[in-house]
Amino acid sequence: MTGWPEQREKMFENMLSVIDKKMLTDAILEQFPKSIEERKILCEEGIDFTKITVLQLECKNILTIEYLWPLINLKELILSDNVIEEIEGLDLLIHLIRLDLSFNNIEEIKGLDKLEKLEDLSLFANKIIKLKNMEKLVNLQLFSVGNNLLCDFNNVLYLKQFRKLHCLNLEENPISKDKFFELHTIAMLPNLMYLNYSLVTEEKKNLSKEYFIWNMKMH
Repeated sequence: MTGWPEQREKMFENMLSVIDKKMLTDAILEQFPKSIEERKILCEEGIDFTKITVLQLECKNILTIEYLWPLINLKELILSDNVIEEIEGLDLLIHLIRLDLSFNNIEEIKGLDKLEKLEDLSLFANKIIKLKNMEKLVNLQLFSVGNNLLCDFNNVLYLKQFRKLHCLNLEENPISKDKFFELHTIAMLPNLMYLNYSLVTEEKKNLSKEYFIWNMKMH
């Protein structure tokens, strides 16, 4: 007789969704409502995926990122609120400007090497311990990685390489509970305009400079 844990796992696996042509078609039709006749024609003739620039696949119980290769001109991809564990299958989406992978089960940042045009990346509410493998994201401007497991200030230091980064969210990480978190982060990233959704004022910048000088003297 099958035990309850095994039954629950099997039920969960049966609920998981796979990204395929039907899912893409359904999602695109949801995004761009058409008349019944137009929808019928689209379904019969097929959608030209190369013309799609925005795709929303949130809350689909997706485990694996796959079958996105036809969307070669995609600029915005929303995959939030799924059960994704790995960042993969994005190599051909070289025109992506925005990528939302918030509320998933991602533990490691990888699979972003081809996304050099990316400006907006959200990894909010995952299980990330360390920031890495982002060196190719030279155009990154907005980065949300709040509600993860970052506990080391070296993660802030890692972000110094992103000269265009002006909006950063690190809230609800262990690191953000440090009493000097804000001053330390602003001191390390002087180009920031917003930190954890709050404006980085001139007053905060001046305080961060004083903190930096004090910290250097202490060490």
